[in-house]
Amino acid sequence: MFRDRFVRQGYGYNKDFRWRGGEVSRIEGFTDAVFAFAVTLLVVSLEVPKTFTDLLETMQGFLAFGLCFLMLIYLWHTHYIFFRRYGLKDTYTITLNASLLFVILFYIYPLKFLFTLVINLLMGVPLAVDPLLPGQGVQMMLIYNAGYFAVMLIFTLMFTHALRKREHLRLNELEILDTRISLNQMMLQGSFALISTGIVLFGGESETAMAGWIYGFIGPVLGTHGFIMGRRRDKLQKQVEATRAQQQRQQGGQRPQFRQQRQGGQQQQGRPQQQGGQQQGGQQGGQQGGEQQGGQEQRFQNRRRPPRNRPETP
Repeated sequence: MFRDRFVRQGYGYNKDFRWRGGEVSRIEGFTDAVFAFAVTLLVVSLEVPKTFTDLLETMQGFLAFGLCFLMLIYLWHTHYIFFRRYGLKDTYTITLNASLLFVILFYIYPLKFLFTLVINLLMGVPLAVDPLLPGQGVQMMLIYNAGYFAVMLIFTLMFTHALRKREHLRLNELEILDTRISLNQMMLQGSFALISTGIVLFGGESETAMAGWIYGFIGPVLGTHGFIMGRRRDKLQKQVEATRAQQQRQQGGQRPQFRQQRQGGQQQQGRPQQQGGQQQGGQQGGQQGGEQQGGQEQRFQNRRRPPRNRPETP
């Protein structure tokens, strides 16, 4: 499985964001299988060409397939980063993940149809059959907008849930900001689906092309948002590093003082013991000296004592 290999290699790891996802969970494994099946659906409808002319017609859909594949990879990458960073496995996350997979599988054919139609129009490929009848362009854009908005809404709810559980996950200041950045990106992309829907509803069939080209502004908008939030993140990171350095200096200044106090306390404790030992030794020496002197005086007195009168022997 690709996810296992990416996890072992540390793909997407950021030193400023601690990964809370451990081993690849069953949720992630099932999601990978669904994404793989969605990619298969992009090509399963293609038949093996019987002639070179059929092969050329088949190759014309390669670019549309590539665009659909890139969109699926983008969604998979967002899903991968989310579960690596937060590792949530609660009921709410599982429900949102199941909804995401349902939407992806349901909208894979509308996505392929729309991309194939756009690529053929841009390349001037003649179509044997008109793919859209009058009035169906509005319906096509409404279906695509609904699917795109649903996917971004689900990711928005997932990142909102992670942000709501920031105390449980123990997110620091940088991690909270990164979560908000991802949340803003999902919301901005979902807003383009709403704008496209408004253009189609109010403009009608004549504005169908405009409703589709509006998605081309997603790149510049996300780039501007990333530039602004990147500067804010750099500023916050400098503040965090300055705070850590100040705390380390304070701890480094307190440690020598604590050692001096500790050494001084040991010296003060040692001096009374030495003084007490000396006093005790002096007292013991005085007692011993007094005993020796008393014994000498007693022996001297015994020597000077006059002899007793002994009775005479008859």
